[in-house]
Amino acid sequence: TMYVSYPEYKMIYMLKSPKTCAVNGIEEVTNKNLHLDIPASVEIEGNTYWVNEIFEEGFWDNSSIETVTIPDTVTRIDRGAFQGCHNLKSVYIPDSVISIGDEAFKFSYKLNTVKLSNNLIEIGNNAFLNCVSLCEIHIPNSVQKIGTNAFALCYNLTIHAPAGSYAEQYAKANNIPF
Repeated sequence: TMYVSYPEYKMIYMLKSPKTCAVNGIEEVTNKNLHLDIPASVEIEGNTYWVNEIFEEGFWDNSSIETVTIPDTVTRIDRGAFQGCHNLKSVYIPDSVISIGDEAFKFSYKLNTVKLSNNLIEIGNNAFLNCVSLCEIHIPNSVQKIGTNAFALCYNLTIHAPAGSYAEQYAKANNIPF
């Protein structure tokens, strides 16, 4: 585990290989309305590491984060990565991301804007469970799996997706407006 200081927080990284790392949260936050812009790479002890993962439960219950921008080096958002981020309102997920893990955004009550990757393959179980402010989401044709209760308790949600897509089948099977 390595720490890198930025003006508004200290970011935690886990080294995964000689060239890659995962973001594993933030500490010492000074701004309670934080726009979290995760960097594509980080230099640690003279070595450059590419950020390719948002680690499991990395930002769990962080109430400071309002928006998140994820770099196009990230391919996975792990289980519970942003679970319980009660003030999170928007997240931009780049086209490099192919997997959103179980419970990734669960209980992020204020989340109302999500831009999904156009290359996304999987949305995990309970991924957006109880994101009650989420009114619409555009799911690309590339999605082949949407887990159990991925959008449960998202009472005002409408799913937008290509006709005949897996997302359309999921919406209909789960009585979610399409």
